[in-house]
Amino acid sequence: MHWSEILIIIGVAVASYLIGNINFAVIISKILKKDIRTLDSGNPGSMNMIRNFGKVVGTITIILEVFKGAIPSLIGWLLVGGIGFAAAGTVNYMRGFVLFIAGAPRLGAFIGGFFVMLGHVFPVFFKFKGGKGIATAIGVGVIAQPVITVAAFFFGFAFLAITQLGAITSFLIISIPIFLEGFLISLAIENFVDMGGNYFAYAVASLGLLFVLFMFTIFTHRSNIVKLFLGTEKKTRLVKTRAEREAKRMAKLNEK
Repeated sequence: MHWSEILIIIGVAVASYLIGNINFAVIISKILKKDIRTLDSGNPGSMNMIRNFGKVVGTITIILEVFKGAIPSLIGWLLVGGIGFAAAGTVNYMRGFVLFIAGAPRLGAFIGGFFVMLGHVFPVFFKFKGGKGIATAIGVGVIAQPVITVAAFFFGFAFLAITQLGAITSFLIISIPIFLEGFLISLAIENFVDMGGNYFAYAVASLGLLFVLFMFTIFTHRSNIVKLFLGTEKKTRLVKTRAEREAKRMAKLNEK
């Protein structure tokens, strides 16, 4: 790999990390004269925004965080994805499926995706205390597997409506496209060997980064996993009861 290509990769990683430092949950809550980091779980993330500011504000936060994950991932794919590839758009027909040989070219998307998540979870501008990065990871999934990610997102909200387990829902949403992307790369990996050059190495690197992304989501949800087993995990209700709505209304009146 040429030194200029290495500089491009470093540039994508640094820029993605800095973009990850932009926390829309904190920004929006500040606009609303509160600080999400002092409310409920204290986590500056989308689920905590839904619990404290409602579905509309929470949804806006999710959309912005998804864009935050998608943009660096797309830029990484465009800038890094083509390195060493003369046929990035090659199509591979296997077992009745039409698979784009996009695992290795998408390595750039995974580099941008991982570092934007790293910036969200450990932001240097917020003393390395950030959110859990799931909405941001969904943005990465939208670039890698758009249809599956959107389907997983709707499946997740159905799961949330039934179980009211926000953190586990977030974990499920991003796990589905990560596993599918890894599966597709694994199916095509022997073809990368036949193509020669750096294809196989980049495909393996893509699988490695996907594994790191998955383990990173487990790491960010470690406390939720423990709380789930202890039965103390907070519930996220999409539809509040009349008593909860009345309590929220009275709380707002008391603030005035």
